[in-house]
Amino acid sequence: MSTPDCCRGVPGDENYKPKGLFLDKYNLNVYEVKASCGTNKGTLLFLPDAFGLASHNVILSDLYAIEGYDVLLVDILEGDPLPIAFMKYVPGTDIDRYDNFTAKDKNIVRKVDLGTWGGVHNPAHISSLVAPFVEKVKQEMPSGTKLYALGHCFGGKHALKLAQETGITAVIAMHPSFLEPSDSRDLNCPVFVGCAGK
Repeated sequence: MSTPDCCRGVPGDENYKPKGLFLDKYNLNVYEVKASCGTNKGTLLFLPDAFGLASHNVILSDLYAIEGYDVLLVDILEGDPLPIAFMKYVPGTDIDRYDNFTAKDKNIVRKVDLGTWGGVHNPAHISSLVAPFVEKVKQEMPSGTKLYALGHCFGGKHALKLAQETGITAVIAMHPSFLEPSDSRDLNCPVFVGCAGK
């Protein structure tokens, strides 16, 4: 993560009833939901934060579908997201000093080694998953369909990398992490980057 606050947030409702389907698509798990308004604006490729297919990302996907997009929320972490308990924890701090954790949550947090986890899900590996997936999506899309990419935090870097490709209509990267100067060069489509601040 870019800062110790990267993981902080509010978990989505675990009792939320998704409007779409969880399925295997082009060798990756995805949550797919179809546009639910009268006008289809195109396909939105959603590269999530470090929590993967967690309920908050599913809820966002359903909201984007209400706005007219077919959404593919892609499990770029291959079933190994950070546990939701991390949203209430600042990495590097003493978990035993937290009074908002159950004993079970404390054990979950203790078992996560962020260095090892980040090494497994390094940028080169994520790119090796995203690139062929996007090519398959492009091949299967009806002619004239617009393809958008959206990346939140962990997925933001990879959304920006897609802006360097052809066939992407526009890209949004919200508070992207692990950026390098090369990620913002040679962009071939409109890009919006939303940065967090205090």
